[in-house]
Amino acid sequence: MKYAGFFLTKESRRLIRVLYPPKHEETRYDHVTLNLTGAPLLQLPQRVIAYAHAYDDKAHVLLVEVDGERVRPDGAFYHVTMSYDRSLRSRHMTARIPDMKQKSTGPRIELLGVVRFKELAK
Repeated sequence: MKYAGFFLTKESRRLIRVLYPPKHEETRYDHVTLNLTGAPLLQLPQRVIAYAHAYDDKAHVLLVEVDGERVRPDGAFYHVTMSYDRSLRSRHMTARIPDMKQKSTGPRIELLGVVRFKELAK
């Protein structure tokens, strides 16, 4: 199954990694999932803005707005998975976010990237 993602540039990945060093063993810092259906997007994102980070004892994510929206059409928060415990899979972050502690990022950060469709890891 394919999914649509907003894949961050090297510069955006480097910036958020400097601002938010990994809290856990596994790291991603690579993309924002736009949809999990692989369906064509009605429009490409114009602005992706980080507004906060959230964490718990197993995961750390960067919360983002895509064109002003904080929640995907499927009800999940738009986010970048930054780091997570080896006992989890990256795709398990979405369900954890509502229970995580949220912290403001201070200034909002515009993230740059490109939209790609990729196979969902099993």
